[in-house]
Amino acid sequence: MRFRRVRDYLIDAPMGIVRYSVTAKDPQGRTGEFKPFEVQASQITIVP
Repeated sequence: MRFRRVRDYLIDAPMGIVRYSVTAKDPQGRTGEFKPFEVQASQITIVP
């Protein structure tokens, strides 16, 4: 595996926007979710 700096990502990762969300659960069973804004400028983007 080879990585490149700025943010680490695989050299052979496809170009494009990485869509993600984060869900967490606390010891009492409550959950919360984070989703970035659906605005292209706020998304993680892989470029060459």
